[in-house]
Parts: sequence; C-alpha cells; structure tokens
Amino acid sequence: MDFKTRKSLINFIVYSHRDMIFHKSIDNTGQSKTKEYIFRLMDKVVNGMGEGNVVQIVTDNETAFKAAGEMPM
Repeated sequence: MDFKTRKSLINFIVYSHRDMIFHKSIDNTGQSKTKEYIFRLMDKVVNGMGEGNVVQIVTDNETAFKAAGEMPM
C-alpha cells in the first residue's frame, strides 16, 4: 500500500534544556517556498519564542532555506 501524500511540510523543532520538542508543523502544499516566505515563517516562530531566547536557527540545505536563514532578523 502506498501512503505518499505529496504534501509539503515545514517542521519547527525547539531544543531546550537538552530536550528536543516539536513546536509546530506548517503544511505549505501548493505554496512556493521562496526565501521571503520561509523567512516570514521563521520570524513568526522566533517572535513567538522571544528573540532573546533564540540562539541559533538550523535549516534545510535547500537554497531558499539557506537564503532565508541569512536574512537579518
């Protein structure tokens, strides 16, 4: 049985106090993954966590993700 859904998901996982915690998942099926779109998603998560609490962001190696990670917060 084939369970492929062809959905495109972006997962946000938080590392805190030596534990990794799932924060949220975004279904971006049909959405173009531009660096601006990805940056807006990351910015919302960072603002929700509090900028002072974020030390590092690790992304996928895809070009748009790397470019979004290099945009100033």
